[in-house]
Amino acid sequence: MKINSLKKIYLLALSAFFFGACGGGGNGDGGGNPGPNPIFQAAVTYVTGAKPEAVTSGDFDGDGNQDIAVANDVGDSVTILLGDGDGPFSSSVTVPLAIANSCPVAIARGNFLGDNIDDIAVVSFSTDKVSIINGDGNRNFIENNTFSVGSAPQGISVADFDGKLGDDIAVVNFGEDTVSVLLGNDIGTFAPQPKIQSENFKGPFGITAGDFNSISNTLVDLAVVNQANNSVVNLIGSDTVRGSFTPSSSDPVGNSPSAIASGDFDNDGKLDVVVANTQDIPDPTVSILWGDGNGSFSSPTKEFTMGKPFSVDTGDLDQDGNLDIAVANQGDNSISILMGRGDRTFEPQKTFPTETAPSSVILRDFNKDGKLDMAVANSGSDTVSVFLNGL
Repeated sequence: MKINSLKKIYLLALSAFFFGACGGGGNGDGGGNPGPNPIFQAAVTYVTGAKPEAVTSGDFDGDGNQDIAVANDVGDSVTILLGDGDGPFSSSVTVPLAIANSCPVAIARGNFLGDNIDDIAVVSFSTDKVSIINGDGNRNFIENNTFSVGSAPQGISVADFDGKLGDDIAVVNFGEDTVSVLLGNDIGTFAPQPKIQSENFKGPFGITAGDFNSISNTLVDLAVVNQANNSVVNLIGSDTVRGSFTPSSSDPVGNSPSAIASGDFDNDGKLDVVVANTQDIPDPTVSILWGDGNGSFSSPTKEFTMGKPFSVDTGDLDQDGNLDIAVANQGDNSISILMGRGDRTFEPQKTFPTETAPSSVILRDFNKDGKLDMAVANSGSDTVSVFLNGL
């Protein structure tokens, strides 16, 4: 149900109090004591639009190199850094969103046109829209279409939910406690599905896709993190109606979780999830929930980070066959790296400083050396920093 304008104003004010101007992350409060950085080379920093809130990557110009796209919350735009394949980004393009004061807070890569060029999906918190940005292969980009979702959308995940041509989109709607699903048709348009509702949705803030029910089927499922009741809710993909989901288990995590990512952290062939607990005080943490392959998770374990962890991503940074975790800590302007051992334990965190208020982190290979690098959106300094893998 669409919330009324008075409630929307309240949600905007509440989000601004905790996270900054619109949705998503706010300014960090400094402090912390970051240690040495044995993993990455020195960062190269690039200017973005105002308050870069979220970052993703893909080959957006079709040249075979990884580019970076950043959603600028206050700037009402997307900045695209164009990669040259050896690490640096030689130029950038800013794509303004058509609607002013839209507050883009989440972003994801997808292939929505069935060509060899990656596209961009952007979630706007204030307008209740998802915008699709397409490139023509000559470094020209345009916001081609917008699609309505629920109220105050906050997080996005893109995957093939229905086994048909074209990627699909799932968005969590913070303002009305629902999930919107848009099924793509490979020509740049989408069919909206009935919104997913659950009594366990309370302030849904982040979402990730994966096959959490791998023992029973090979369909894509979803996991939603909820800020208001500190939980993760699993949504199981339907065998009979492809692209639809049924709420399943609800599992507790830490205080005010803000982000979620999936991966097999214990090498048992079953997907797990990691959650950033933004308001775990005085000891900031991430929660790791261990998947059983049947669509449920066992009791979480916690790993310590630095202040106000707000974003997470996963990948094998040291190429030892075990997944590692990167955490953006807004509270003390740092990144924590948790190196996985593959046995449900992690090495003590390695931390190092970023610019102001890191709000989003991704692990990708930007220089084609086969090693994962890192990009961080710094919402307090209007920059994105790129760290090449130094291992």
